[in-house]
Amino acid sequence: MKLSKLITLTILTFTIWSCQKEELFLEPINDLPDNKAVTGRTSLYPSISLNFNLESSTSKMGGFAGQAMTFFNGYLWLVGGDNGNTPPWTSNSEVWRSPNGIDWKLVTSNLFDERRNHSLIVFKNKMWLIGGINNDGEVLSDIWNTKDGIHWNRINYLNPLLDIDQNSSVVFNDRIYVFRGNGRTNQEVWSTSDGSNWRMETDNAFPVRSHYKTAVFNGFIYVYGGLIRGGELTNEVWASPDGSYWYQKRPADAIFDARINHTATVFDGKVWVVGGESWDTSGSRTFYGDIWYSTNMKYWSKYDGKPPFYKGLQSHESLVYDDKLWVFGGYRLDGSMVSILSNNIWSVD
Repeated sequence: MKLSKLITLTILTFTIWSCQKEELFLEPINDLPDNKAVTGRTSLYPSISLNFNLESSTSKMGGFAGQAMTFFNGYLWLVGGDNGNTPPWTSNSEVWRSPNGIDWKLVTSNLFDERRNHSLIVFKNKMWLIGGINNDGEVLSDIWNTKDGIHWNRINYLNPLLDIDQNSSVVFNDRIYVFRGNGRTNQEVWSTSDGSNWRMETDNAFPVRSHYKTAVFNGFIYVYGGLIRGGELTNEVWASPDGSYWYQKRPADAIFDARINHTATVFDGKVWVVGGESWDTSGSRTFYGDIWYSTNMKYWSKYDGKPPFYKGLQSHESLVYDDKLWVFGGYRLDGSMVSILSNNIWSVD
């Protein structure tokens, strides 16, 4: 009898502990974004007004796309991707910087492999370049950092992250988080506090995907869209409070179409998803020029104006700079539905 009571007590204790643990990962109950009225099951989204400013339509790079960008030490930095100085549809290893987003200077090149689908982030007073894929189709595993953007150091030791193409790394809770799914059946998440010593946070975060975007917002890491292993496009949003526990954040109503090569950027208390690409079963491509935003990842609004890139833009980059959301380069469609490099740099406020 005592043994039976002990077993019952143990099961009850474990159940309570499990529930408490699960509750630790629940977001605050605040499903409605600011300034939103709700009647019954209908959400009334207020219209917003955006101003689009063409900051530049020329640069020494020519058109450019597939680059990675960040703000560091008073400059905007751009690394890799395709640009007007290289053969069509190839990537480069160039490092460019700008003091204002308009005037660009080539800082260095040929220090590392040319690449696309890489990450460029700022962590502990250094700029970090992570992974990608080169012009030979080789999936890269290298990690570099720099204090000045001119002299780069390769992190050669204790790096278990082989094949880190298609990554979208973030800095969260004073650690770098890298997503590794290339050639795998499970999506891995790794983190480091110094760039050298790594730990696996999980080996099964969400269905393996590529060409997605990540953002850190309101204490969570979010993953947006992408191409799921097997060829299915998705508009899923996944969330994590710690990089280890992941769950799908399902929208309450309309959300952006499934897509790849979009951007997801935190600006003005919202996450903004801009542009991207998809295709149908016949292979016909769609370039998106729309803008979606959300304050909580549950309710999404589509900007109801007409952005200047409304005909479509993909493989561009979006950053917050000078209290504005900036959109840099990308591929756009010409009249014959062929994608060409854009040299436009837009700011949005």
